[in-house]
Order: sequence, then structure tokens, then C-alpha cells
Amino acid sequence: EGAAPALERALRGAHAVLHVASYGMSGPSMLDRRRIWQVNVEGTRALLEGCLRSGVRAFVYTSTYNVVFGGQEIVNGDEATLPYFPEEQHVDEYSRTKAVAEQLVLSYDGKGTTPLRCCAIRPNAIYGEGEERHFTRIVDLALRGMARFTIGPQDSKLDWVHATNLVSAHLLAVANLLGPEPSAGGEAFFVSDGHPVNQFEFVAPLLEAVGAKPPLVALPTGLMLVVAHCMEHLYANRATRGIFQYIPLLTRAEVNKCSVTHFCSHAKATRILGYKPL
Repeated sequence: EGAAPALERALRGAHAVLHVASYGMSGPSMLDRRRIWQVNVEGTRALLEGCLRSGVRAFVYTSTYNVVFGGQEIVNGDEATLPYFPEEQHVDEYSRTKAVAEQLVLSYDGKGTTPLRCCAIRPNAIYGEGEERHFTRIVDLALRGMARFTIGPQDSKLDWVHATNLVSAHLLAVANLLGPEPSAGGEAFFVSDGHPVNQFEFVAPLLEAVGAKPPLVALPTGLMLVVAHCMEHLYANRATRGIFQYIPLLTRAEVNKCSVTHFCSHAKATRILGYKPL
């Protein structure tokens, strides 16, 4: 509440807001449940309320495939047939809060006297020049000799989206919501490059370029889920006791993301927004 005046000053005169901020996507921050909820849900709620008070006309939320994915296989999924993954079954707070926040955003569509039109863009893994979330961590682990294995079947595939394509989708969404017929209002859209690929095949050229040694062995998803669960508990216990900050190599959510097939169609984004990946 104390930040509301500053938020309204920042929003004054704005026609559209692109809400791209989130917390707890990967690494040890995934286990800070309290902060994840505060940023991803309460922060989104505060921003939506600020938009209503400031007369903002368009709100585009950067969501994630995780709102529908929780470790189950998804092949060419679409928005009409994929329900939200059961909230209580998510193994990580990030995915759960992003689903809660997305539904909150879509519920605000049409509210206010302006009114405020809202939609959500759902990317999966993001890459591109200057990306520091995924590749920096992958390279660091590889150079330390901690990436000598792959996880899951070699034919598993997932979607990636280049930052240029993701930016394009957001701008197209803003244009739609500000237009005379905001058909994107209240809708969510999967966005990708349109070329699902195996996670470890995708990063192999990067690891080769930095001189990292290639993987030696393929480990099953089930085994690594158990290992990751143990790592999460160790991190939580050590951090709570204040002994030292143990950083988990992997979390269960990350194991699922890199080893279980999940890719979706961007046909809806193409049809309604005019999205065409480069």
C-alpha cells in the first residue's frame, strides 16, 4: 500500500503496461516461497489496481508454459484444450504463483471506466543476446564439470523462443488491445520459435564453443527428480538453520523442464495477434 502513490506516478499518462517482472524462475530463488508469492501475485495485483486508478488501457502479462505444465507430456498443445495444471500439484512455487497471477490478470479484462484490456503471453524457455537467466548458469555448471550428463530420453523436446520473437508478440498484443477491436482481451497465447528441440541438443553448440566437456551419461528423469528433491530439502534445512547457503544444482521443476516433452502450437497467437516467428 505504501508504494501505491509512487506506482501511480509511474503509470500516469501511460496507455499500456507490459508486466514482464517475476521472481523465482530458476536456481535457489525458486525455494523462497514467501518472496515468490509477494512478487508474482501481490505485485501483479498492485500493478493491476494501479492501472485501473491511472486509466491505463492495455495490460500485457508475461506468463509461462508452466501454468499448464507440471511434468506431464504435452505434444502440440493449444490454449483451448490445455487446462491450468492443478495448483496443489505444482512442485515449485514459481509455477503455482504464475498460474494464480495469470488468472488474476485475465479476470481484470474489461474492468474500470476506461476500460482496462488484459491478455497474457506464454513463453517457455527464452534465449537471445544478453540473456543471463539460462545460458549463464548452464555455462557456469558446464565449466565446473557439473554437466557431464543429460536427463531424460534423447527424443524429448521442448519449445524455445528467441527474445526478438517474444518482444514481437508483446508489441502485437499491445497493438491489439489498444485497437478498435481488442480481440486479445481476456486471452492467453503460447509463443515460441515453432521448432521444438531436445534441451541438451539445443545447448550442445554453446557448451562446445566455451570448451566444456560433453556429457558422458544419460540419467533417467525419475532418478533425477529424487535427487533434486533431496537437494531442495538440504537447501531448505541448511538455510533455515543458518549454517551455510547450500545452492541446489537442480530443482524438481528444472528436471521436468529439461527432460519431459512439452511443446505447444502458436497458431492462436498467429490468428489473433498476427504473430510470425522469425
